[in-house]
Amino acid sequence: MIPSTKSARRLHGGVRGFAGALACIVLALATVAGACAQVESRRRGDPWRDEARFGIALAARPLVVAHRGSSGNWPENTVPALLAGVREGADLHEFDTFESAEGVPYLMHDRTLDRTTDADERLGRAAVAATGAELEFLGVLDAGAWKGPPHRGVRVPTLEEALNALGPGQTAMIERKDGRPEPILALLDRMGRMEFDVLQSFDWAWLAEVRALEPRVQLGALGSGPIDAQVLAKLEALDVDFVHWKHSDLDARVVGELRARGWVVGAYTIDDPTRQTELAAMGVDFLTTNEPGALVARQGAGSVLRSTPASAR
Repeated sequence: MIPSTKSARRLHGGVRGFAGALACIVLALATVAGACAQVESRRRGDPWRDEARFGIALAARPLVVAHRGSSGNWPENTVPALLAGVREGADLHEFDTFESAEGVPYLMHDRTLDRTTDADERLGRAAVAATGAELEFLGVLDAGAWKGPPHRGVRVPTLEEALNALGPGQTAMIERKDGRPEPILALLDRMGRMEFDVLQSFDWAWLAEVRALEPRVQLGALGSGPIDAQVLAKLEALDVDFVHWKHSDLDARVVGELRARGWVVGAYTIDDPTRQTELAAMGVDFLTTNEPGALVARQGAGSVLRSTPASAR
């Protein structure tokens, strides 16, 4: 939501979308207000400026992202896991999508259905592909039993079912694993969530395709490894709003460089309290965890907070 000298989208210390939260809610700076006004025709109803949901705590804490829902104790990428993340107080709800044979996005992480469903047992063969699976087949799979008997019978949800379960007050962080942009974008548009939910992918070519199709949506580049000048140049060319990076490849210098260039910075996937505290002190904007309730509790107890307020950005 925040423009830059290069793209009219970024301002130093903030980005369209996430930066609207971390700037427009918390900072209330005249420069930010001016930047928001410049792009008001393009960005309306920005969820990150909703004080009732995120409030001034954004100045002191990273946002909490539930990884595949609250996947530590619930079957990942299912409605029960997403609802558990809501109950536990996560700010965003991350999950993965593939595209069915009918062109319908649905929730799944792996390239095959074997690990988290009983597809291999039903078909009598292993390595059942997630890409192009038929909805009728997906609808009968058990996506919960692998996590334990209490979860037996949980089903594979479509993207629409997942978003309906979250409802209008919860923000989805949709990670595309495979599939075209159009079905996802069409659904977000039809449900009125285009400027509310966020999309991300390790496939940066896909991100570029999405940006060409839909300028309103908030995009994130997933990645790992060293962030050097070449990576930074690629990120600039993508015109993404946030960078979501493997936590072990982040340090204070890298986080500072990314934030100075205007990106919101997230770290995945981290459950260790000590490392969460380290990342927060670096200025990381959001932390992705399998145990969102535990992280929310630590923040409530006064840990895993920023050592440098967001207003210093």
